[in-house]
Amino acid sequence: MLSECIRNIVRSLVGSSIAERDRAFPLEVQAALNRLTLQGLGRSGAVVHVLSELYISEASRRLQLVWSELKRVVTDVGTPYSATLNDDLTAEFDSHIEVILPLKQPIETQIRNSGFGSDLPDFDSLVKPTIERVHGEIGLFVLSMERNLPAQPEGANAANQVADKVGIPRAFLSHSNQDKQLVTRLAMRLRTRGIDAWLDEWEIKLGDSLRQKIEEGIDKATHFLVILTPDSLPSEWVRTELDAAMVKRIKGTCVLIPVLHRITADQVPATLSGIKWVRIDSDGTGFKELVDAILGVSTKPPLVGAPTAAAELSA
Repeated sequence: MLSECIRNIVRSLVGSSIAERDRAFPLEVQAALNRLTLQGLGRSGAVVHVLSELYISEASRRLQLVWSELKRVVTDVGTPYSATLNDDLTAEFDSHIEVILPLKQPIETQIRNSGFGSDLPDFDSLVKPTIERVHGEIGLFVLSMERNLPAQPEGANAANQVADKVGIPRAFLSHSNQDKQLVTRLAMRLRTRGIDAWLDEWEIKLGDSLRQKIEEGIDKATHFLVILTPDSLPSEWVRTELDAAMVKRIKGTCVLIPVLHRITADQVPATLSGIKWVRIDSDGTGFKELVDAILGVSTKPPLVGAPTAAAELSA
């Protein structure tokens, strides 16, 4: 359904921004606490107020991220959503933003009980459950809108049309049939992160030309994942797909990521030895690193513009 495509795209677009906030927010809280301490406010009520406002503002920011991306996506896609988009979504957002307000009291209580040290309120446990509940209600809202629209393209065609317009990441998984269980599980997990994983069994129907469909999949891919295992290394089919991906990589139209499973680094083919790879294990190790790479999430710590002690004292 188109609503599922929309939700996956929003999840993908917002995902990298939320990850950045997960890293930046604790540093911003600590920087604010340091500034207040230097100003001699210590453990006063002013500190409680300032820190609680930071938490509430952060919750509002994350909700706003989702809604603004949802508006942008459905407008860009140009579906019948667009006609009533602004009024409907703005009203819906206004009704949900109020769910943040009841969080203020428990946040202030935890700040007071923390002693303003390492036990400051945990954003994930306090705020994220509320945001996730709202995200679920967003999905129901989008679905209710869709039910009132004219018939829309279904399945892969709908996903392709939406992805083409908003630039959702598309990952082609080149693999051996002997690794089908592993690769199917990986593709499904990628899709839950808003990444449009291309898998032959999902895309190629009875009567389709294998060569043509695979060429289309590679051509539209933003990321080519070659799954390197003891079974795929000798595969002529995988090598043929890899040749096509290397051409796209040289042209700068595709990111090629070797994904290692049950092989060692010295078994990586010479043509791929100069490309940074990721190892995926059965327990999920490496999956987050792969998703972050596809979504463009940086692991570099953010800069926090906290003034120096000297600057504070001279102010």
